[in-house]
Amino acid sequence: AAPYYARYRRPYPDALIADLVAHCRLDGTGRLLDLGCGPGTLTFPLASHFDSVLAIDPNEEMIAEAQRIADDGVRIEWQVMRAEEVPEEAGPFRLVAAGSSFHWMERDLVLARVARMLEPDGRIGLAGGTSGWWEGSDDWQQLVTRVIQRYLGPRRKAGLSGFAQHLTAGERFEETLPRNGWTVEFHRGYSVTIEWDIDSLFGFLWSTSFAARPLFGDRVEEFERELRAELLAL
Repeated sequence: AAPYYARYRRPYPDALIADLVAHCRLDGTGRLLDLGCGPGTLTFPLASHFDSVLAIDPNEEMIAEAQRIADDGVRIEWQVMRAEEVPEEAGPFRLVAAGSSFHWMERDLVLARVARMLEPDGRIGLAGGTSGWWEGSDDWQQLVTRVIQRYLGPRRKAGLSGFAQHLTAGERFEETLPRNGWTVEFHRGYSVTIEWDIDSLFGFLWSTSFAARPLFGDRVEEFERELRAELLAL
């Protein structure tokens, strides 16, 4: 999924990056830790606001893709590692960020470890992506879900392993954070307009945990033909 993720996931809005920079008073110093960095979707726009960056992801292909597209002029250390395994001596960090990845983690454990790795005035910043693909109300979204379900079954997939089964599995982040002693200082949604064509729609699907190409096995080309035909008919 890594090349599709890098190419077809939309970048985070400039306003989100600007808000993080302003609220955390980032001035080009200190260190950033990006948890579940993927191919650098949040790492790259934040990196220039720090002295150095440690970006980790448990998936080797995601790290390899990030290294492939990285700018040699930015100091980023990439490591294949789970967020739950970052050694505390790796800190301190001015900001610990997680973009569209915190929901995969053992959140209570990660928050406890992060608290011990932050500078005295450090913060954690969580960013999420677009929503509505699986339970969207638009006719094309419902069509995509129906066709996926014909091939993969009625329940939404979550990769080959599924989401972490732990206390916070169904809990919203704004509930998880205060329960662990954190104060939610800033919480904002960002509205963006995204234009899709069928090729970019497929590119996005291939980047997801619920419709990555390997999940379809030897029926992936059949699935693509069917969904493409039904979208064109719609």
